[in-house]
Amino acid sequence: MIEIKDLYFCYNRDSEKECYVLNGLNLKINSGEFISVMGSNGSGKTTLALCIKGILKPASGDIFVDGIDITDDKLSGQIRNNIGIVFQNPDNQFISTSVEREIAFGLENLGIPKDEMHNRISEQIDKFQIGKVKMNSPETLSGGEKQKIALASVLITNPKYLILDEATSYLDPAERKNLISFLKSEFLLKKNKGFTIIFITQYPYEALISQRLIIMDRGRIVIDGEPNEVFKNVKELKKIGIRIPVEFEIFY
Repeated sequence: MIEIKDLYFCYNRDSEKECYVLNGLNLKINSGEFISVMGSNGSGKTTLALCIKGILKPASGDIFVDGIDITDDKLSGQIRNNIGIVFQNPDNQFISTSVEREIAFGLENLGIPKDEMHNRISEQIDKFQIGKVKMNSPETLSGGEKQKIALASVLITNPKYLILDEATSYLDPAERKNLISFLKSEFLLKKNKGFTIIFITQYPYEALISQRLIIMDRGRIVIDGEPNEVFKNVKELKKIGIRIPVEFEIFY
């Protein structure tokens, strides 16, 4: 479970006028949930993701992941390994010169034995059907291939929590559809083991696949519920810049 209480974050804390990107945010995410998060630019979606991962430290508030305070550096090392994140632009997380080494990097950091490492790498290469490019540099691949590599390099460490920060934004419609189908099947396969997906997206039809949809505005959660119910709030959502599925707008 992820539990967030009274979370505040500000990028310009040293300036005379502080501006909070996260403004007293409260949120509880149960293990085994598939959650989508939507909000206009500047609503705090990415900042929230980076705080949960432990990349950013909040100005105040608490973030507990499975009962451990993620903001406490003395306690959070192990639990952070259970949180994987895939960014909007996969180029921002590539550090290796070949696809195979990129996928292996997380396992090397965890000290996984070589035999097990080779087996897990082979499984990921087969799962994502990237055998033909495993020796290529990630920089030479297409947008869809790059996102596959980014996702494979995160999933190989078996995280309990997977955060995707607008991971479909650079993909064409066919590639987006393939990634969504993969996420659905991966979630159904692992949800009984507590696997949890936090899917930040700007596309309303992608949000419809989740069990729960969270709408953010100005650093707070303004609507939280089942997607079909959330999208019935057409007037309120349009006012804060959220795109609406066509059928909901027609019904409205």
